[in-house]
Amino acid sequence: MKPAPVPPVEVHSYIITDYTKGAPASELTSDLALANRHFRPGRVEWALRTSWCESRNRDDLVGSAGEVGRWQIHPIWLKNDDVKAILGSMPPTPDTLALPEINAEVASYIVENYGPGQWSTGYGCD
Repeated sequence: MKPAPVPPVEVHSYIITDYTKGAPASELTSDLALANRHFRPGRVEWALRTSWCESRNRDDLVGSAGEVGRWQIHPIWLKNDDVKAILGSMPPTPDTLALPEINAEVASYIVENYGPGQWSTGYGCD
């Protein structure tokens, strides 16, 4: 007998129960809007969980290896031609990579082309 399928977690209920408890509604709405603009529908929940795990949704966070922004993108990605195209005429610097819209778009590119294994969510965030 097959086990019953696990129902998908709704993004809304995830935000209410597991996300930044006590965060202002405007902040939650902003985070969800950012994820919806840059990630396909099947990746929005992943995007919210990962940005919370990686940086607690802090755009100004810099990791110990130089990773920047909500999704903690490593500056090595600035050498990738597709990432350069995402940046357009903006300078290919960690400061640019940390901008919320750029950080989200690059994270979306990475997860869709290289998979979610580029992020480690094992620090109590699984």
